[in-house]
Amino acid sequence: MPACAPTNRAGTLLTQAGGIHYLLSRLVWVHQLNIDPDLAVVTSWNGVVAPQVLFLLMWLAIALIQWRQRPWLLFCLLLFFLHLTPTNSLLPRLDVANERHLYLAHFGLFFPGAVVWFRLSDRLTVHQRLAMRTLGLLLIPGLCAATYNRNGQYEYQISLWLNTVQISPNKARAHNNLGFAYETEGQTELARHHYQKALELNPEDSLPRKNLARLARRQTP
Repeated sequence: MPACAPTNRAGTLLTQAGGIHYLLSRLVWVHQLNIDPDLAVVTSWNGVVAPQVLFLLMWLAIALIQWRQRPWLLFCLLLFFLHLTPTNSLLPRLDVANERHLYLAHFGLFFPGAVVWFRLSDRLTVHQRLAMRTLGLLLIPGLCAATYNRNGQYEYQISLWLNTVQISPNKARAHNNLGFAYETEGQTELARHHYQKALELNPEDSLPRKNLARLARRQTP
């Protein structure tokens, strides 16, 4: 079992409530996508996880109340959670959440959003409708630019893990992976720095220690 994973199902569910809350926030803060976010493991009910759980239950309650008049709303919400069930439910994970978990699940949220958008536009005046649709068109190039930039970071492992370390500077695994990326490219001093940083953040992690030992053997004449 991963060292940072909760040891019981209740802890796993509470931890994943925070993970799902984080994933939902990435739909707004698209400039802060992170392949390995530094999310806390929750072992008991507390003041941080409580509003996150209540927020998720609130949306589920709304969908259940509206299911006769708007069955598509319940369907889309269940579709969202269904896609997240294999990765963000009862299985203990080394990484609590990852942006890629949203790739399929987000359809369950975007579809009702689109329905509400178009139904709302039908109730507006001609000028209001034009302004609303213009705003929608202006969002497209911004989202395309964000997608292009993120794909560019994924293209090279150094840029990907460097971005991760910048967002999650206290995540040992991110530093270790960045160190390995630097080592792969022959940048041994930068690799050593991040291996040491990873070991400093998590002294119980044997992987950066092994990486440092391997790096030392390679440099020994």
